[in-house]
Amino acid sequence: MDTIREDFERSFWMLVEDSLLLIEASELHSNTELANSLARAALLNTLVLPEVVANCCIDDLRLENSVYKEVDRLSVVAKFDFYLRTKFRNKSLSRGDRHVQSIGELKKLRDDYVHPKSRRVRWAGDPDGQQTAERPLTPILGIAKNPRDWWHEDALLAMRVTHGFLAHFFKERCRYGRAAVASIVACECEAPVRGDYYVPYLPRRLKSNLEIWGISLNYVKHGWL
Repeated sequence: MDTIREDFERSFWMLVEDSLLLIEASELHSNTELANSLARAALLNTLVLPEVVANCCIDDLRLENSVYKEVDRLSVVAKFDFYLRTKFRNKSLSRGDRHVQSIGELKKLRDDYVHPKSRRVRWAGDPDGQQTAERPLTPILGIAKNPRDWWHEDALLAMRVTHGFLAHFFKERCRYGRAAVASIVACECEAPVRGDYYVPYLPRRLKSNLEIWGISLNYVKHGWL
């Protein structure tokens, strides 16, 4: 009789790889509508990543079901904070920290996208009669508030901020090594188990691209192919 094996997939690496490949493709089609569409898709993958990781952290706590349901209602930042307070003594997230504020701003962009409202678009003219739509930006990061105005640079900035926050959280606040982080975000068990994780092998060409883009994944275990 054949044995059946069950793995439990976590979407961390799928979102990371998709966002990187999409932003790479947007560069190949620069200055086209396709480039903007690819950049928007890359940014959307990045916007949901913090919540995915926050939920992985909550899974790592192995809470009772009744408590889990209560914690699951918390905001993304509150989930990271709850993890720190539960896992370590005298550790928490400062709401005034720029990493935290930046993630909060990305969360608002994500919420505005999935709960759309009509947007007022103001047009400015020049002496030649050319009309250009104004491009309102978020106060902290300077990302366009209107998704139609998300460009390649916005997607890259969102990636830098997101991975910068995750590196800050895991390396500086939790003091975790790369393998420990992988055990949380890429474990194939129902609940995270230390030492049990999936290791992706990313296309080697992305390594130099990441350096150019100013994005680091060095907080989590992975390889290059």
